[in-house]
Amino acid sequence: MKQIINNSISIKNINHSFGDHQVLKNVSLDIDSGEFFSLLGPSGCGKTTLLRIIGGFLLPNEGLVYLGNKDTTTIPANDRPTNTVFQKYALFPNLTVYENIAFSFRVKGIKDSEFYDKIMSYIELGRLQAHVDKYPSQLSGGQQQRVAIMRALANEPKVLLLDEPLSALDAKLRQHMLLELDRIHDEVGITFILVTHDQEEALSVSDRIAVMNEGEILQIGTPVELYETPATAFVADFIGENNFVSGIVTKILDEDHALIDTSLGDLIVELDKKVKVGNRVTLTVRPEKIEVLKNKPSLPNEWHNLIKGTVYDVIYSGFQSKYFLEVRGHTSYIKAFEQHDIFFEDGTEVVHWGDEAWYLWDADDSYIVEVFDE
Repeated sequence: MKQIINNSISIKNINHSFGDHQVLKNVSLDIDSGEFFSLLGPSGCGKTTLLRIIGGFLLPNEGLVYLGNKDTTTIPANDRPTNTVFQKYALFPNLTVYENIAFSFRVKGIKDSEFYDKIMSYIELGRLQAHVDKYPSQLSGGQQQRVAIMRALANEPKVLLLDEPLSALDAKLRQHMLLELDRIHDEVGITFILVTHDQEEALSVSDRIAVMNEGEILQIGTPVELYETPATAFVADFIGENNFVSGIVTKILDEDHALIDTSLGDLIVELDKKVKVGNRVTLTVRPEKIEVLKNKPSLPNEWHNLIKGTVYDVIYSGFQSKYFLEVRGHTSYIKAFEQHDIFFEDGTEVVHWGDEAWYLWDADDSYIVEVFDE
């Protein structure tokens, strides 16, 4: 069933406005053939508008859309080799699972005998064999979603567009359906483009992600690249939790590290951006990168940061504890997350609310996300 065809998408300088409001601002990106690609961002950032332009439901004010080597910008949605799965699955309530998936073939007047095997292969792909003769009202939300996806795939599009298809599902079912989406993509092999505002969804299934805000793409990368090396403060804040600290560059230590004067004291950061002495910067460190210690440790080497404060709060959530450290002179709490990979026996020294504690992290886990003029 896996198709070996050119399913690449190229978006070139797309601009689009609704009235006086510009929704997309000179958006360009390339999506590789067979990729599972996500458009991630908050509500109103333009991601659904971009998906609708790719699918042919909207004509952009400016710019071009290529599928493979073909300009599809002005081709109507029904003549474009794409299919869309919307938030509302739009299944026909009076048709069975089989009939919903086979609908487009019957509308074209094709005989059942000519597409029966194909429809059954998609029913098997969607793990819907036990539900062939059921109606949508007899299915769970996850089963309805799989029917919608199989109906979209049955026409063998080159690109499947997914417009927040998991938003109506509860948390556990959403996680299960993410695994199903990933499995289906791997088996079919065509290009998937997912629109979502949920960073966990995007990180879970995507080969690459474009993070959008206010009509612009801020960063494109793999889930690891976006999470570990965010390019901007918005990306760092939107994907996962983070600590933000402002300061001034006081010394370039070597080609990879700089010393920053902050309200937490002098901190060493990795130089993933060009800076010079005197620049004001914003740096980040992920909470899970920080080790929480009851007693002052000796530094493993010079490329570590160590700060002291008072534990303002501890939140226990089963698999981890979240520590909030109050540091004199710093206006917000510094978060640290500790995974519970071992069981704490009686007598084990742990950090509690109100304790003085030390936060330790590797300098290479601190990144500069904003650079300002002197």
